[in-house]
Amino acid sequence: VANSAAPGARPLRVIGSYAIAGTVGLGVSALPGPTFPEAVLAGALTMLAMHLTGALHSPAIAVAMIAVLANFTPASAFQALPLVVLLAMGVVTLAWAAHKVLGDADYPARWW
Repeated sequence: VANSAAPGARPLRVIGSYAIAGTVGLGVSALPGPTFPEAVLAGALTMLAMHLTGALHSPAIAVAMIAVLANFTPASAFQALPLVVLLAMGVVTLAWAAHKVLGDADYPARWW
């Protein structure tokens, strides 16, 4: 969230993109098959879902790919997804605090 004016830095887009990426990544990780092609598939599906929802924040694509490569079990996936969203909310909160302390930008310029 270094460029506070960028559309991808808007808080709800950041949080939404990580929720999408986590959901897609954990869903694709449940498929049988080779891991690397599934990770690429998860990245592509995440990008498509973020584009369709308008929640574009490209770093979140890595979360989907990592979820596949980490080979989560379904039980751990249910624990991991809320943690991913909670961490995204923490990053947005830290970005807001940093911009307030530094006084260099009015963050967030818009929420969505």
